[in-house]
Amino acid sequence: METMIVILLVMLSVIIILYATKFLGRTVKIITKIMLFIVVLLAILTVLVFKDIQTIKEDVTTKESLFLLQNDGRTYAGVGIKPVEEKVFTMDSFTYYTREDLDRISNELEEEGRAKGMGKAFIFTPNALNKSYELDLGVMYDQETMLCVLMSDEPYRVLVEKASRELNLSEKSLEQMKTDLERHYGGSEKIKGYLLAALVINYFQPEEMKLVTALKSQEVKVRPETISFKVIKYVPVFGIE
Repeated sequence: METMIVILLVMLSVIIILYATKFLGRTVKIITKIMLFIVVLLAILTVLVFKDIQTIKEDVTTKESLFLLQNDGRTYAGVGIKPVEEKVFTMDSFTYYTREDLDRISNELEEEGRAKGMGKAFIFTPNALNKSYELDLGVMYDQETMLCVLMSDEPYRVLVEKASRELNLSEKSLEQMKTDLERHYGGSEKIKGYLLAALVINYFQPEEMKLVTALKSQEVKVRPETISFKVIKYVPVFGIE
């Protein structure tokens, strides 16, 4: 309904301006009509982008979505986040993917623009997720350390090295901590998925999220990509964020 009202107001403005151009010279008429066309086009695109953004925000809270961390064409981690009512998340709150799954999904997104059998996919760069945040895993890890873990081939080693600097533990204690973490969180892709989920949930907090800005800068990509997202870089951010 709101979208229709905006479109009707834009069309009404166009009619009024076109009527007013009857009293202008020929050159001014042409320039006015060209500018009017551009304004109308931008207005329609802005409405479409606004609608898509609202749909995305709703989908994130009502449907399971896929989230990937990519940098320079490489997928470092992925997780499926299901809508839940609880404020405290556990390992069972998310869907995890093996390295083979992530490679397949990345190839499908690259070649077909969508992942088979899945809904929307959100692809984040490290910079997009670098928002102030801390997670307690026995030691407090900030978002920068979490991103280092996500982009490492040995995530548990990075976690333990951080603990070593914080707690000054012996070599034996660090090995025990690594073993305990692996026993609790599972394989490398699982701990990465859990950490990625934490950063994504933090990103979508209202005070943190600047989704349109991130989409314009390509720090966040959404697949499948609608026509409005393809032209989003031409749409003003004001009033949409």
